[in-house]
Amino acid sequence: MVKANYKGKPINVYEDSNGLWWAKDLQGDGGSAFKVFKRSGKELNWYRDADPYGNFIPLDSKHKGPVGLKLKIQ
Repeated sequence: MVKANYKGKPINVYEDSNGLWWAKDLQGDGGSAFKVFKRSGKELNWYRDADPYGNFIPLDSKHKGPVGLKLKIQ
């Protein structure tokens, strides 16, 4: 587990056995329950959104804006 900064607030992000990093989706729009990231040094780069069961949401089924694309690890 690492802490990252999202909109000025610390959030917990957890690594899975595949090396992906998961955080609870604070907004939950479009059926998303988790934000999934790939780590690059001291940053987490957004990879996909996932539903409450951990299934990835198709990239073409929802809009992803610029907020939350990169998170700084604290």
